Parts: sequence; C-alpha cells; structure tokens
Amino acid sequence: MGVFKQCLAMLAPVGRRHRHVDWIAVTCIFVIPIICAASTLMLKKRIGNADIIVSGVGVLGGLLFAHAIFVFQLRMSYSDAKRRRSVDNSQPPMEKIAVPKMIDQMFYSVVYASGLSLFITLFVGMSSSFSLSDDKGIFPLALSSIIVFLIAHLAGWVWYVMSITVSAYKDLIKEL
Repeated sequence: MGVFKQCLAMLAPVGRRHRHVDWIAVTCIFVIPIICAASTLMLKKRIGNADIIVSGVGVLGGLLFAHAIFVFQLRMSYSDAKRRRSVDNSQPPMEKIAVPKMIDQMFYSVVYASGLSLFITLFVGMSSSFSLSDDKGIFPLALSSIIVFLIAHLAGWVWYVMSITVSAYKDLIKEL
C-alpha cells in the first residue's frame, strides 16, 4: 500500500468492528485548507515572494526528512529490542501492540509530509522559474489558491505528525 493510502487509512482507523473517522484530523488536513483556498479565490488575494515560500517550505521539508530518519531508527530499535527479548527466552513484559502501530503511523505521516513539502518547493519554484508570476512576482489567482491549499494541507499534516508523536511518546512512557 502506498504512503498516501496509508495516511488516508490512518484518518479512519479500524476500531473493534468498523472504521471511526478522526474528524479533528480530517478538519485540519482537508477542510481548513479547502476553506483557505476558497477564501483566496473569493477575496481575490494573490500570493507572491516565491523565494520566501520555497526557502521556508524547503527548510521544513529537510526537518521532516530528518524526522523520518529518526522514526525509522526508532522502529528498528524497537523491533531489535523485541527480537532480542524473544531470543533470550526471557519473559517479555506486556507488549503493547499500539506502540509499533503508532511508530509506523508516524513514519508514513512524516514521509508524506516530507514529500508534500518537496512537491510544494518544486511546484512554487518551477512556477516562478517559468514566469507564471507577473513582474512583481505575484502569482495568478488560481495558482495562488492551489499554493495556499497545499501549504495549509502541509500545515495540517505537520500538526497531525506532532499529535501522533505525542501519543506515541505518552504510550512509550506508560510502558516503562
């Protein structure tokens, strides 16, 4: 299953019998960005300064990529510790199934957000390079609306990554 499908599946996790939609996450990740993009169109606001957008989102993408590497190492360490306990034939403590699942969710969310920030950086940078903006560096209305949606969507995913990270941390603390 692809990263995007994994991320969408996380927004409606499987409960005991059926899926329960995380409406707060859906609101932050999709509804608010749609409202921001629609407001941009209705108020006829156009954005500019592609260099600032590219540099800011590029730095965020780098930080998210570093977070993805950290989460990957965390998963490997957790799996290695679990494997060592089973090899030692020691009595393993109660294992929480939720912790590896949360680590996997963090990984997919961070990889998606990192890829999204790379896409935004390339999209805005290439749009500016192909002179899709006017002499003052201001983008057309439709392109401004798309960029606003993408940046608000990225902000929602960053919030989601932080909330998953906090939840996983709280579960790891409870396990100790």
